[in-house]
Amino acid sequence: MKGLASISFTQGIGLLLLGGIIGAAIFMLVYHHNFSVIVDENHILRNQTIELTEDLDHMRKNEKKSTVIKQIDARLQEDGTQHLTASLKEELEKKVRASLKIVYEQKITTAKENILVYEKLITNRNSYLVLDKHFNVTVKFFTLIGTELTVWFTAKEVHLPEPE
Repeated sequence: MKGLASISFTQGIGLLLLGGIIGAAIFMLVYHHNFSVIVDENHILRNQTIELTEDLDHMRKNEKKSTVIKQIDARLQEDGTQHLTASLKEELEKKVRASLKIVYEQKITTAKENILVYEKLITNRNSYLVLDKHFNVTVKFFTLIGTELTVWFTAKEVHLPEPE
């Protein structure tokens, strides 16, 4: 009996060691699989982070471009009572654009709130002197499309008294 007990004891030790080895192998297999999944997910998340950062930078860049007034245009509407030459029209439009120079690079939301101020800025001048003629300007309307502010106006020639 002594021989049988020692054989079963060694077999027990062998089974215990074998179980430990098999358990360690299964543990390493599961650990390696989980680590591979985490590495793959990390790679995917890094790529998404890079893409989202690029998208955000692009949006911020375009947001700055699209939220400020980049162009000011002045258009003269003739009322039919007087016909102005092309050079007079061009000079009047240039003068009105110059009156609105402070609007350039302002935020669109600010411009929308201050349209009446811009109208008064143009119309409250005594007159515009263009090629030795004086004109009073009346704003008809403003349009704000995208980043372009357009003012439509009429002009009427006025005869100022000569200084004595």
